Amino acid sequence: MPTSTFRQALALDEQHAATLEALQRLLDARIAGFLERAEQSIADKRLLLPEEDSAVYYYQQILGWAPGNEQALAGLNRVAMLYRDLANASYRRSDFPAALAMIERGLQVEPENPELLKMRDEHQQLLSSARAAQSRARANEAAREERSNPIKRAWNNLFGE
Repeated sequence: MPTSTFRQALALDEQHAATLEALQRLLDARIAGFLERAEQSIADKRLLLPEEDSAVYYYQQILGWAPGNEQALAGLNRVAMLYRDLANASYRRSDFPAALAMIERGLQVEPENPELLKMRDEHQQLLSSARAAQSRARANEAAREERSNPIKRAWNNLFGE
Protein backbone atom coordinates (compact mmCIF):
# COMPACT_ATOMS: atom_id res chain seq x y z
CA MET A 1 0.00 0.00 0.00
CA PRO A 2 1.33 3.41 -0.81
CA THR A 3 2.20 5.87 1.91
CA SER A 4 -0.47 8.31 0.72
CA THR A 5 -3.22 5.78 1.56
CA PHE A 6 -1.95 5.57 5.11
CA ARG A 7 -1.80 9.33 5.37
CA GLN A 8 -5.43 9.55 4.18
CA ALA A 9 -6.46 7.02 6.81
CA LEU A 10 -4.63 9.02 9.46
CA ALA A 11 -6.42 12.16 8.37
CA LEU A 12 -9.74 10.39 8.98
CA ASP A 13 -8.80 9.01 12.38
CA GLU A 14 -5.52 10.14 13.87
CA GLN A 15 -5.98 7.83 16.83
CA HIS A 16 -6.24 4.70 14.75
CA ALA A 17 -3.43 2.62 16.24
CA ALA A 18 -3.42 -0.03 13.54
CA THR A 19 -2.88 2.59 10.84
CA LEU A 20 -0.07 4.17 12.83
CA GLU A 21 1.58 0.79 13.34
CA ALA A 22 1.28 -0.05 9.66
CA LEU A 23 2.79 3.29 8.70
CA GLN A 24 5.66 2.71 11.14
CA ARG A 25 6.28 -0.76 9.70
CA LEU A 26 6.34 0.73 6.20
CA LEU A 27 8.80 3.41 7.31
CA ASP A 28 10.99 0.84 9.09
CA ALA A 29 11.06 -1.33 5.97
CA ARG A 30 11.93 1.65 3.79
CA ILE A 31 14.73 2.67 6.18
CA ALA A 32 16.09 -0.88 6.26
CA GLY A 33 16.11 -0.98 2.46
CA PHE A 34 17.92 2.34 2.23
CA LEU A 35 20.47 1.23 4.84
CA GLU A 36 21.19 -1.82 2.67
CA ARG A 37 21.51 0.37 -0.42
CA ALA A 38 23.87 2.70 1.44
CA GLU A 39 26.07 -0.22 2.48
CA GLN A 40 26.14 -1.51 -1.09
CA SER A 41 27.04 1.97 -2.32
CA ILE A 42 29.98 2.06 0.09
CA ALA A 43 31.09 -1.37 -1.10
CA ASP A 44 30.86 -0.10 -4.70
CA LYS A 45 32.77 3.10 -3.75
CA ARG A 46 29.80 5.31 -4.58
CA LEU A 47 30.21 7.57 -1.57
CA LEU A 48 28.96 10.95 -2.86
CA LEU A 49 28.31 10.31 -6.53
CA PRO A 50 26.12 9.68 -8.41
CA GLU A 51 24.01 12.13 -6.46
CA GLU A 52 20.87 9.97 -6.32
CA ASP A 53 22.58 6.59 -5.96
CA SER A 54 25.30 7.14 -3.38
CA ALA A 55 25.75 6.20 0.25
CA VAL A 56 25.37 9.82 1.32
CA TYR A 57 22.12 10.15 -0.65
CA TYR A 58 20.58 7.11 1.06
CA TYR A 59 21.67 8.19 4.54
CA GLN A 60 20.30 11.69 3.98
CA GLN A 61 16.98 10.27 2.77
CA ILE A 62 16.74 8.24 5.96
CA LEU A 63 17.43 11.34 8.04
CA GLY A 64 14.67 13.13 6.16
CA TRP A 65 12.21 10.45 7.26
CA ALA A 66 13.68 9.84 10.70
CA PRO A 67 15.77 12.78 11.92
CA GLY A 68 18.40 11.64 14.36
CA ASN A 69 18.45 8.05 13.05
CA GLU A 70 21.60 6.69 14.67
CA GLN A 71 22.43 4.26 11.87
CA ALA A 72 22.22 6.98 9.23
CA LEU A 73 24.31 9.38 11.32
CA ALA A 74 26.89 6.66 11.93
CA GLY A 75 26.88 5.89 8.21
CA LEU A 76 27.57 9.51 7.31
CA ASN A 77 30.42 9.55 9.81
CA ARG A 78 31.78 6.36 8.29
CA VAL A 79 31.75 7.95 4.81
CA ALA A 80 33.49 11.06 6.16
CA MET A 81 36.17 8.87 7.74
CA LEU A 82 36.62 6.99 4.46
CA TYR A 83 37.37 10.34 2.84
CA ARG A 84 39.83 11.06 5.66
CA ASP A 85 41.57 7.77 4.88
CA LEU A 86 41.63 8.59 1.16
CA ALA A 87 43.16 11.99 1.98
CA ASN A 88 45.86 10.35 4.09
CA ALA A 89 46.61 7.90 1.26
CA SER A 90 46.95 10.86 -1.12
CA TYR A 91 49.36 12.56 1.29
CA ARG A 92 51.48 9.40 1.39
CA ARG A 93 51.69 9.54 -2.42
CA SER A 94 52.56 13.27 -2.19
CA ASP A 95 49.40 14.04 -4.16
CA PHE A 96 48.46 17.15 -2.21
CA PRO A 97 45.67 18.41 -4.52
CA ALA A 98 43.95 15.01 -4.31
CA ALA A 99 44.34 15.03 -0.52
CA LEU A 100 42.62 18.40 -0.28
CA ALA A 101 39.85 17.21 -2.61
CA MET A 102 39.22 14.19 -0.35
CA ILE A 103 39.16 16.41 2.74
CA GLU A 104 36.64 18.72 1.05
CA ARG A 105 34.45 15.77 0.07
CA GLY A 106 34.52 14.51 3.64
CA LEU A 107 33.43 17.95 4.80
CA GLN A 108 30.54 17.85 2.32
CA VAL A 109 29.36 14.77 4.19
CA GLU A 110 30.03 16.11 7.71
CA PRO A 111 30.69 19.85 7.57
CA GLU A 112 31.50 20.07 11.28
CA ASN A 113 33.75 17.01 11.50
CA PRO A 114 36.59 18.20 13.79
CA GLU A 115 39.19 15.83 12.36
CA LEU A 116 38.53 16.89 8.77
CA LEU A 117 38.41 20.57 9.73
CA LYS A 118 41.79 20.19 11.43
CA MET A 119 43.21 18.41 8.37
CA ARG A 120 41.97 21.19 6.09
CA ASP A 121 43.49 23.87 8.33
CA GLU A 122 46.82 22.03 8.47
CA HIS A 123 46.77 21.60 4.69
CA GLN A 124 46.19 25.32 4.19
CA GLN A 125 49.02 26.16 6.62
CA LEU A 126 51.41 23.80 4.84
CA LEU A 127 50.40 25.27 1.49
CA SER A 128 51.02 28.81 2.75
CA SER A 129 54.40 27.80 4.18
CA ALA A 130 55.39 26.09 0.92
CA ARG A 131 54.41 29.14 -1.12
CA ALA A 132 56.37 31.44 1.19
CA ALA A 133 59.41 29.15 0.95
CA GLN A 134 59.16 29.15 -2.86
CA SER A 135 58.95 32.92 -2.89
CA ARG A 136 62.01 33.23 -0.65
CA ALA A 137 63.92 30.74 -2.79
CA ARG A 138 63.13 32.71 -5.96
CA ALA A 139 64.22 35.97 -4.31
CA ASN A 140 67.45 34.37 -3.06
CA GLU A 141 68.17 32.93 -6.51
CA ALA A 142 67.60 36.31 -8.16
CA ALA A 143 69.92 37.99 -5.64
CA ARG A 144 72.60 35.33 -6.17
CA GLU A 145 72.32 35.69 -9.92
CA GLU A 146 72.65 39.45 -9.70
CA ARG A 147 75.73 39.21 -7.46
CA SER A 148 77.39 36.55 -9.61
CA ASN A 149 77.10 38.45 -12.92
CA PRO A 150 79.84 41.15 -12.96
CA ILE A 151 78.60 42.75 -16.20
CA LYS A 152 75.10 43.11 -14.81
CA ARG A 153 76.53 44.55 -11.58
CA ALA A 154 78.59 47.10 -13.54
CA TRP A 155 75.57 48.01 -15.66
CA ASN A 156 73.41 48.50 -12.56
CA ASN A 157 76.14 50.59 -10.90
CA LEU A 158 76.50 52.80 -13.98
CA PHE A 159 72.82 53.33 -14.65
CA GLY A 160 71.44 53.04 -11.11
CA GLU A 161 69.22 50.05 -11.64
